[in-house]
Formats: sequence, C-alpha cells, structure tokens
Amino acid sequence: MLNSGIRGVAGRTDADRRHGLYTAITRAEAGLVLLS
Repeated sequence: MLNSGIRGVAGRTDADRRHGLYTAITRAEAGLVLLS
C-alpha cells in the first residue's frame, strides 16, 4: 500500500486492478441498495 505512490500507475499489478474493480462493484451495489 505504501509503495503505490513510488510505483505509480504503470507499476500497478493485476491484484491492484482487481481490488479496484471489486471496490467499484461494491460501491455500485451499495448505491443500488440505497436506491431500492
């Protein structure tokens, strides 16, 4: 987590991208629950 600033976006790993995707999906699902 602390190394993300040093590595930069170009150094992101597949795990980092998956975590970002899961976070986006979770937020979207939370939004749908609030709207329902």
